[in-house]
Amino acid sequence: MPIHVKATVNEDGKLIADLPADSGLSAGDEVEVTIHTAVPEPASNEDVTWTEAEIADIMSRLNSTPMTGKDAYESGLLDDVIGSWADMGIDDPVEWLEEQRRKRRKRFEW
Repeated sequence: MPIHVKATVNEDGKLIADLPADSGLSAGDEVEVTIHTAVPEPASNEDVTWTEAEIADIMSRLNSTPMTGKDAYESGLLDDVIGSWADMGIDDPVEWLEEQRRKRRKRFEW
């Protein structure tokens, strides 16, 4: 008989779940677990409404000559753009990548 519970994964990669009292399980019972992750919907550009002031601000910072990626970054044009690292709660992408690698290595340890 399946038992459906919501659970979280802690920093050590352990699954934490509160079982219902009437689950019929005892300490030490072996169970099989299937995990379905809850993935948030990505932000859509259709959800964004730009004000005239925001458009005017962006247009005023653009110039007629093409910019390098570095120039665009330094001009601030890429700040708070939909799809940026900030939208995903990532302040430092290098640190985030290293953390993902650590988690992956830990997850696949024997």
